[in-house]
Amino acid sequence: MMELFVASLYIACFTFIIYKLNFFKLKMLGKRSLLILFGLKIIAGFLYIYVSKNLISAGDVFSYYNDGLIVYEQLKEGHLLTYLQLTFGLNNVNISSNIAQSVERMGFWHDSSAYMMVRTNALINVLSFGKGVYTNAVFFSFLSFVSCVLLAKVFEQYLKSKSTAVYYTIFLAPSSFFWTSGMHKETMSVLLIALILYSFFRFFSNRKIGHFVVFILSFAFLYQTRFFIASMLLPPMVAFVIWNFIGSTRPIIIFTIFFALVLVATYVIPAFFNTPNLVDEVLEKKALYEALDNGNTAIDLGVYEASYLGILKKVPQSLFNSMVRPHFKDVKSWFLAMASLESFLISCTFLVSLFYLKNLRQRERAIIYVFFGFALSYLILTGLIVPNIGAILRYRSVALFLLYPSMVFLMVKRKLF
Repeated sequence: MMELFVASLYIACFTFIIYKLNFFKLKMLGKRSLLILFGLKIIAGFLYIYVSKNLISAGDVFSYYNDGLIVYEQLKEGHLLTYLQLTFGLNNVNISSNIAQSVERMGFWHDSSAYMMVRTNALINVLSFGKGVYTNAVFFSFLSFVSCVLLAKVFEQYLKSKSTAVYYTIFLAPSSFFWTSGMHKETMSVLLIALILYSFFRFFSNRKIGHFVVFILSFAFLYQTRFFIASMLLPPMVAFVIWNFIGSTRPIIIFTIFFALVLVATYVIPAFFNTPNLVDEVLEKKALYEALDNGNTAIDLGVYEASYLGILKKVPQSLFNSMVRPHFKDVKSWFLAMASLESFLISCTFLVSLFYLKNLRQRERAIIYVFFGFALSYLILTGLIVPNIGAILRYRSVALFLLYPSMVFLMVKRKLF
């Protein structure tokens, strides 16, 4: 009963904030629409908890929450410095005596990426009083809603989109709507991606140092949460910066050359320092994922040649696995049936939207290339290393967060919506 009361209290607080603050103002969506979308986000967040517990056995969600409670216990017992050390201090280092008992009870101390979720829950518990996982889910749903608002502002201010279809897609695209509304790293990833992109383009427009600081901090937090996402987001943004300074050159030329140079650098730099290169990392991650119990949604990735050419040959297969699958032959449950329908929609829409890139202005095209550059890089990497359709569905939602509205934006230019 107390959990219901606290969750309802924060739903009311967040509703008031959305209604009152000018930050939550979009030209193409009124406040009433935004409040309805926030309500749907909360439903998605609650549904994520239910599905994780009863349908897909995603125990990480509850492990993050329980470890966050262990940290919060230190604050309840009056150990403020210990709480701050566990929440903001370095993890995976020598364990001091005051935190040893807590660390021994937790499961993610040595995993910096997962421990970021523990930190987040520990912070939320201060406000939710540790009154239950559904209360924390309200906060994650709000963060997911904020990420959608930030991305919508990028489309509104820098792509000048006037189509409600684009904005509703940002909030309601199936995979993004569900997988990025829950208490998992995908929600934090899209929030940080949206903050990075919003502050990045804002800094280009007004050169205010505050936006640059937000950009740096968001990028640092994303690196700690999912370092490979931060690594894949950086090249298209750097390519945009180069194109912005050159100005007159077609964006596709700059982006293609820069991505080619980045690919070469992933071989040359490791060879110089005698460290693993990109191919080594892909093969290692693939082996780690294949060693896991992948259940009834496992797929066979085959054998890769240990060379750049061998990996490049596998790129079509990786995109097939991450965009087209699950196809109708993979359907073994109603959940996969819905995902199969979405995969068909994604594949067709993506192919059609490519024909309409020519309808954009140069700057619009450069921004879309930033979104496409990250999304396709992410989908390729996911398809290369993850031999599990269920896991791919969750992972790819981060890429679809940018890819879905970009595809709709392109098609709106031709008035297909």
